[in-house]
Amino acid sequence: MDKNLIAVYGGCFNPPTVAHIQVMKNLTEIPNLYKVIVVPVGDKYNKKELIKSEHRINMLHRVDLDKVEISEIETSNTKTLTTIETLNILKNQYPNKQIRFVVGADNLIDIVNWNNVEDILRDFGLIVLNRGAFNVEDIIRNNEVLNIYKDNIEEVHIDDKYKDVTSTEVRNALKTNNTRILETYLDREIFKYILNNKLYM
Repeated sequence: MDKNLIAVYGGCFNPPTVAHIQVMKNLTEIPNLYKVIVVPVGDKYNKKELIKSEHRINMLHRVDLDKVEISEIETSNTKTLTTIETLNILKNQYPNKQIRFVVGADNLIDIVNWNNVEDILRDFGLIVLNRGAFNVEDIIRNNEVLNIYKDNIEEVHIDDKYKDVTSTEVRNALKTNNTRILETYLDREIFKYILNNKLYM
């Protein structure tokens, strides 16, 4: 099988948790995957408690997975890029690859309200992460726009053992020194990096 697919996984990664790492692992198991490109948002992204991208990128580089690349497309840009702008930059870099944007199944219902959603669906497509809580086929079937581009939407099932793990929980645990959560929700090397750099304290 031709390894032709690039999965673009965006987010704040503030900080990266074991749930983020699990998603990356599941994406690397897609049979026709060329690679996963992880795209952390830039510093101008409007998100409470967002730390500098330098640290978020450094933490992501501590995730040692084959076929996973950390991109600075958004963090090195002087403006906040839209999803379609990021995808078009990647398309220029990889003109012969199929590029798909990764979203959670919970976001699929609302994605029709995104800017340029038809361009994203037509020119790129989606990889939908499902922990089993949603019927993705029904969501697509019942939405006119999604149904038009259903052949460009691929579902990937994600292990739900980390379904309650969030970056917000980790940040709160760092403030209260909740060691149990920190040791469970964070990769060891990322935890060390956070402590060494006194992040989120």
